Amino acid sequence: RREMLKRYGEDTYTAGYQVVTSLDSRMQKASNYALRNGLLEFTRRRGYRGPLSKIDLSEELLSLPPKTWPLETLEPLNQYAPGGLSLAVVAEIFENNNVKIIFQDGGDEILPWSGLSWASSFIDRENRGPSPKSVKEILAIGDVIYVMPTTNGTWALAQIPDAQAALVSMDPYDGAIAALTGGFDYTTSKFNRARQAYRQPGSAFKPFIYSAALEHGNTTATVVLDAPVVISSAELEAIWRPINYSGRFYGPTRMREALVRSMNLVSVRLLLFETGIRNAVKHIKNFGFNDATLIKNGSLALGGGDASVLDMAQGYAIIANGGYGIKPYIINSIFSSKGETLYQAKPAVVCHECLEKGSEKPIIVEEFAAERALNREMMLEEIANVVDSYRPTAIDAPELFEHINAAPQSITPQNAYLVQDMMRDVVRRGTGIRARRELGRSDLSGKTGTSNDRRDAWFGGFNADIAAVVWVGYDDSQPLGPKEEGSRTALPIWIEFARIALENIPEHQMPMPEGIVSVRINKETGCPARASQSNVIFEVFRENNVPQCEQFDEIADPFNNAAEADSTSKKDNGSESLF
Repeated sequence: RREMLKRYGEDTYTAGYQVVTSLDSRMQKASNYALRNGLLEFTRRRGYRGPLSKIDLSEELLSLPPKTWPLETLEPLNQYAPGGLSLAVVAEIFENNNVKIIFQDGGDEILPWSGLSWASSFIDRENRGPSPKSVKEILAIGDVIYVMPTTNGTWALAQIPDAQAALVSMDPYDGAIAALTGGFDYTTSKFNRARQAYRQPGSAFKPFIYSAALEHGNTTATVVLDAPVVISSAELEAIWRPINYSGRFYGPTRMREALVRSMNLVSVRLLLFETGIRNAVKHIKNFGFNDATLIKNGSLALGGGDASVLDMAQGYAIIANGGYGIKPYIINSIFSSKGETLYQAKPAVVCHECLEKGSEKPIIVEEFAAERALNREMMLEEIANVVDSYRPTAIDAPELFEHINAAPQSITPQNAYLVQDMMRDVVRRGTGIRARRELGRSDLSGKTGTSNDRRDAWFGGFNADIAAVVWVGYDDSQPLGPKEEGSRTALPIWIEFARIALENIPEHQMPMPEGIVSVRINKETGCPARASQSNVIFEVFRENNVPQCEQFDEIADPFNNAAEADSTSKKDNGSESLF
């Protein structure tokens, strides 16, 4: 609607325009379902805030059929119930802790204890009361409550979440938005948190920092010291002491491991000392981020800027597609009331064959017109011999690509592949491992994110077919509460969405591009391993960027028997985690 109003003003509502969007109905339903379920699960963990209101139900009234009750008695049940919930009134409480509830239409159901036992009393956003032992600690006859159906055919007590969430899913091929949900219920809140809310992405932003580091000479095996960093920053207006989520320091750590374990101090050092803020900002702009996201201080390494869910989805889609600069869109076409085409989207698309080898720009077809005319007969003969395997490029057959709007190469395929591969390990064995366990797929890459004081929880993930990002938080930016991090709060929503979106879809990930090599390395030093070494793994590198280093048996850990480090660690023990 926002886009239509921008184009056609108030005529949007009266001119009879027909709008075709890129939204996929199946994926949109999956997005709505996953987001609502995730928020309802979140609000159960935070405690029950109590019934909405109370109806005076006398024994005489309860003896009558509900359809004969006075209209004023039923009035509280006639309100709108958001998010697919239903309104009901407690009519009877049984000794076995089950409850009889009556709906607005007069129908009744049993609300079992299994659907009530979660309801510890809400104290505040940080605390809740003890688990209830009896239904009488939760409900009384006449209470008007929200209930929801469960997957096993029963009902459960529910409440409207105070927190909100957003989900965007995008086609990495052309940026088409396949699903977009901007909140728990559009009727109760028109604010689109997927596009209009700008929040700190926290560690979900780290893949872009690592991409910039790779672009400036680092490798997936670059060893960075995970050690305290103290920075006096005029922009941050304070002495800045970022710490890891665990509060511990881990010494020399390879880049891949640092991303898998989401180590804050490695990311900060990687940005400040191995890449440079100016270099990082210049590189990360290629993912479509603006100045509000690309703050020019050390907290950029920990996602300290502000980004929308749509911004993050675009960035992840560019990593997913091999580095092509697609742009998100949601309107496919617009027709007048007479069926005339007023607008047709022409998105930039991923076209591997449209780019000249070694070039970041699409090939200009006219440059090859003369060569094409001279070599047409020869090409046809060649094609006849290899018809089953021939895949022409814009150099071979430019006429095939004349009408393609090819997306530019924002980052190199090698850079995109290496970032993808590290993010796949996040899902295989890092903070996103729940996605692999529950979905049973090996083609998924992703990253969790939790901002300062747990005010925002994120998970972004992708394969070659979809890129989706989930955010959860309060509109007033208050903390979500203890243990509410990206892996617990946002990731389950992403998993439920992906479970439906990828159902019966074969695994599909970006193939290894040319210019990537696999090398045995020493796990401690990140250096190519000697034949006799046993503490080794395989790592992938750009072929011209394999580490060249002297052979050492191990890297000394400054935190073993290091009094200075111990002293620094003790000084920082009371510090608050920035991310």
